[in-house]
Amino acid sequence: MQNEVNISFLGDLCPINRVEKLILDKTYDGFSDLTQILAKQDLVIANLECPLTDTNRKIKKIGPNLKANTGSIDLIKHLNISIAALANNHILDFGQEGMSDTLSLLRENGVNYVGGGMNIKEAKKPLIIDKNGLKICFINVCEREFNIARENYAGANPNEIFNTIKAIEENKNLVDFVILIYHGGAEYYNLPTPNMQKCLRFYASIGVDLIIGHHSHIVSGYEIQYSTPIFYSLGNFIFDWKNKPDFWNESIIVNARLKKGSEISFEIIPLLQCKEEPGVRLLKGDLKINKIHQIKDLCSLIENESWINDEWKSFCKSQSKEIFAKIFSINKNHKRLMTRGIMPNVLLSDKKKLILFNQFFCDIDIYQKILRHNNIDFTVLNFNENFWKELNNIDFYIHRFIGTDQDIYMANSILPIIEFELKKPCYPDFKTYWSYEDKIKEYFLMSSNEFPMAKSFIFFDKNEALSWIDRKSVFPIIFKLKAGAGSTNVIKVKNKAQAGRLIRRLFGKGVSDQGIPGFSNLKFFNFQSLKKYFGIKILTYLGSYNKWPVWQIHKNYVIFQEFLPNNEYDTRVTTIGKRAFAFRRMNRKNDFRSSGSGIIDYNLDAVDMACVKIALQISRNMQFQTMAYDFLYDTEKKPVFCELSYTFNDRAIYNAEGYWDEELNFHKGNFWPQYFQIKDLLNIKDLKQPEIL
Repeated sequence: MQNEVNISFLGDLCPINRVEKLILDKTYDGFSDLTQILAKQDLVIANLECPLTDTNRKIKKIGPNLKANTGSIDLIKHLNISIAALANNHILDFGQEGMSDTLSLLRENGVNYVGGGMNIKEAKKPLIIDKNGLKICFINVCEREFNIARENYAGANPNEIFNTIKAIEENKNLVDFVILIYHGGAEYYNLPTPNMQKCLRFYASIGVDLIIGHHSHIVSGYEIQYSTPIFYSLGNFIFDWKNKPDFWNESIIVNARLKKGSEISFEIIPLLQCKEEPGVRLLKGDLKINKIHQIKDLCSLIENESWINDEWKSFCKSQSKEIFAKIFSINKNHKRLMTRGIMPNVLLSDKKKLILFNQFFCDIDIYQKILRHNNIDFTVLNFNENFWKELNNIDFYIHRFIGTDQDIYMANSILPIIEFELKKPCYPDFKTYWSYEDKIKEYFLMSSNEFPMAKSFIFFDKNEALSWIDRKSVFPIIFKLKAGAGSTNVIKVKNKAQAGRLIRRLFGKGVSDQGIPGFSNLKFFNFQSLKKYFGIKILTYLGSYNKWPVWQIHKNYVIFQEFLPNNEYDTRVTTIGKRAFAFRRMNRKNDFRSSGSGIIDYNLDAVDMACVKIALQISRNMQFQTMAYDFLYDTEKKPVFCELSYTFNDRAIYNAEGYWDEELNFHKGNFWPQYFQIKDLLNIKDLKQPEIL
C-alpha cells in the first residue's frame, strides 16, 4: 500500500544446535506458523546474534563464542528476513574472517544489514530504505563489549552517545521515520537498567520514532515516550540452548505499521521457540492472553523511574555472589562453590568488598545526601531538549564526570558555556578540569610554571621520537598514554627495541584505550592485570557502575617519562580549596606502580610534609578548586609529582584522619570531599556533613 510500510521486528536470531540440524536437512516445518505472518510484511528485521561462517578462529573474550552454519542464510530467506541487525556482542566472535563471511553471505543473498562492518565507518552507517513511498532510516547500536569496530578492524557499531545523536540529527529531517535498534541491558533481567531507560528516552526526545531493544534473552515491557514506542527487549526469536530457564524460550514479534503523517501503530505477537522441539510456534488461546497480560503489567511499572531504580538495585544485590565469583574465583569449581556461598572468597575480604562497591556507587549519591541534609534545593538535570531551559533555574552547577571520551566531550562542550557565558559558578571550573585525562596538557602546564614534575619527553613526530630513542643510553624509561588512571596505560620500557615498537605502534594504527592495564593493551599480558580488567568489565556489565563508553584510539604522539627507581610507594596529596589530605599508596607486589593498588598507609607521621606544601602551593597559584597529586622521589631524594587529576577516590579521602590547612595546622576528622566541594562552591561556612557510611 502506498505511503504505508508494515515491518516485523524479531528478537535474537542464533540458528545453532537442533535448529542447525533442521537447516542442514532443509526441514522448515517447525517455522510454518511464522511464514504465514512474515511473508505478508514489507520488511522483516532480526538481530543476527552470531556470524554466519565456517571459520574456527575465534576471538578471546568472556562468554561463549557463537557462530552459525553458512547454510543458515536459507532459513533467513525462508522467513522473509530482509534486514539483519549486526550491532551485538557476538557478531565478532570469530574475528574479521567471521564478519567478512557474514557480510558477503548477506549481500549475495539480497539481505540488507546495519550496525556492523569491516571498519568503524561501515559499522556506523545507517541503513536507508525506500519502500512504498516512505523513506525509513535504521540506526543500530550496541553497548560495548569485545565486539566494537575500529578504524581498520571489523566489528559492531557502539552506542557512543554523541555519534548516535549525530546519526539521528543528520537523518531525521531527510526521512519519514527514524528507527533505532538497540542492543543492551542486563542478561536475564526483564527490565531496562536505569541508564538504558534514560538513554533511550533521550533518543526518543530528539527524534527517533521507534526503538527496538535486544540482548537480555528475556521478554521485557515497553513504554511510549514523546509519542515513541520503546520496546526494551523482544527476547530470543530463534536461539536453541539446552538447560535454560523457561523465559529463554519465550519471545515476541512487534508488528509495526508506519504511515506517512501518522504516529506508528503496533501489535505484539507472543511466541514459543525451541522448547520441546526445535522451531518457533505462536502462542494461542489462554497462553497468548496470559503472556500479553504479563507484558502489559510490566509496561505499567516501567514508566515509574523510582521503581526501576529500586528493582535494579535489588537485582544487582541478588547477583553479588555471582559477580565476585566471576571476578575472583581461581577455577570453575571454586566459582561454583563461591556462587553457592559454600566457599568464602579467599581473595577478597569484606572490607575490600565494601571499598570496591563504594568505588562504584557512592560519588553522586553523596552530593545529594549532603544537600538534602542541609535543606538545599537541587535538581538532577538530564541532558535532553529541556537541559538549557532547566539550567536557567539553578544558581550553581556540579558536573561530576570521568575520563571517557563521552564524558570529557560533553563536559568540554557545556561547562565553558555555563561558566563563562551564563556566569554560573561550576564545579569543576575550567582551570580545574582543563588538563584532566591529558598528560600532555598536565606536563606542559606544570613545566611552564616550573613546578617540580617528573621529566617527560613528548614527541609528535615519529622520526624525532625514534632518533631520540636511538641516542638514549639509560633504560628503563616509562611509557604512558595521555589518558588512564589506576596505573592503566603505563609500561616500564626495558630497552631500545621495545621503545621503538611502541613508537611505531603509536604512529601507526595506534593503541585503543579501554581501561586495560598498559602492557595488556600492547600484548604484554599478565594474569593478575587481566583478572582486574575482567573484574571491572563484569561489574560494569551487571550495573554496579555505568558501562564504559568507547575510549579513544591513541596515535600520532608518544610520551616517555624518566624512571625514578627505589620508590616503593607514592604520596597522594589531594587539595580541596585550602585543605590538603595526604597518605601513602604502596606498590603492588613485584610492580613499580602504586596507583590503584588499594594498599594505603594512612599513618600521618609517614607523610612527607614537603609534598603537602608543594601541592598546596600549586593549587593556590593555579587556582584549582581541587586536585590530586602523585609524588615520588627523584635520584636526589627530592619530591616530584608524576601525575595530577581533578578526580580521585572519595572513600580514600574520607578514610584519612583529617587534613592540613595552608598554615599546615592539622584538622582531625573524617570528611567526604563532596562536603568541602559544596561548602566552597556555595560559600556556606556552617554546612553540615551527614553521617554517610
